[in-house]
This record gives sequence, C-alpha cells and structure tokens, in this order.
Amino acid sequence: MTLMTHILLVALDEVKYDEVREKLSKREIQLLDCRNRPEIGNAGMVPGSCNVPLPEVEEAFKMDSESFEKKYGCRKPNPEEENVVMMCGTGRRAKLAIDALRPLGYHRLKWYSGSFNDWVAKGGDVAKSLNQEQPESSSTVIH
Repeated sequence: MTLMTHILLVALDEVKYDEVREKLSKREIQLLDCRNRPEIGNAGMVPGSCNVPLPEVEEAFKMDSESFEKKYGCRKPNPEEENVVMMCGTGRRAKLAIDALRPLGYHRLKWYSGSFNDWVAKGGDVAKSLNQEQPESSSTVIH
C-alpha cells in the first residue's frame, strides 16, 4: 500500500452493510449510487438509493437543487450534511466520486466500501428498474 492510498483510506468515513441497511430503512441517510445507468438496468439498485453516474457527478453537484432533483429524482444534498453515503459496484468509483466532490465543499460524504456487490452478497433487497433514465421513478423490489 502506498502512502497516498493509506492517506485516502484514512480520510474516508467508511460505512458497512448493517449501518447502511438500518439507516436507509429509517431514512436517516441519502444513498447515492454512482454506477452507470446500464449497470443499474442490468443488476438493479438498492431500494431508496439515487443514481448519479460517476461521469456526471461533478456537473450534477454544480446544478441548482431544482434541476438536480428533476434530473436525478432525489434531492441534492447540501455540502454540510453528514448523512450522505456514496456507493457504486465495488466501492472504487464511490471513492472517485467523493474525491471529485471535495473541491465543491462536500467534505462529510461517507463511503459504502463494499457497495452494491456487498449489498447483494449479504442478501439486501434489490430494486429492478423499469425505466433506465430515472430508475428510482418506477421499480420492482426483488427479495
């Protein structure tokens, strides 16, 4: 492990499956999934999460709140919030998303290290999207 990798790992506020599941069920966190839309369409997503693909993250968070909500189907988090969790497929892109958002003032984002693969492996529910443009607008939960 290089020094830079170690510094990055220490700097991230990591959350695990049980915490994500519990807080999501109580609506105590906002879970942002930065996988690409085809991945969401093929594999599904965590029910209650919001998809903001990694290539769009920086521009998305520069949008005004109304435009963000219209495009992504969820509210735009404020930089000072401590209840926003980034995830992807394995956790790698979620780290990149967090790094991209730090210059915009988002210093309190949390990282779901195992992300979607961990969620599925541990038996978490998966919503299969019926509409790939806005996956959160209509979905079916599979147990």
